[in-house]
Amino acid sequence: MSPNVLRWFSLVALLWLQSINGTNLSFPAYSSQLKEFLSISQFKLNYLSFASDAGKVLGFISGIAAIHLPLPLVLLAGGSLGFAGYGLQYLCIVKKIICWINTACFIVAITGFP
Repeated sequence: MSPNVLRWFSLVALLWLQSINGTNLSFPAYSSQLKEFLSISQFKLNYLSFASDAGKVLGFISGIAAIHLPLPLVLLAGGSLGFAGYGLQYLCIVKKIICWINTACFIVAITGFP
């Protein structure tokens, strides 16, 4: 695949990825008020945006599980996933990992189209 086609393909993939993230449409509308009200930095606001995106994208799984699985198993899975999710948020806050999808998309777009 030629580099020119690859960079346009990556741009289309980035646009789809950005459109699938739920808060790209609504979060910017209230993020400045949220930042002011909670007195948080832009860095922490970015992590909050990611957590909101991930919750919206994966929220349907719990409904499907509740319909088809026994309740104790659903509770065990929910507790385990909650522990993992809050663990990832903790790692983000202490700057051990970076997981804001928009940052990755911007970097790919900027390197593909200097």
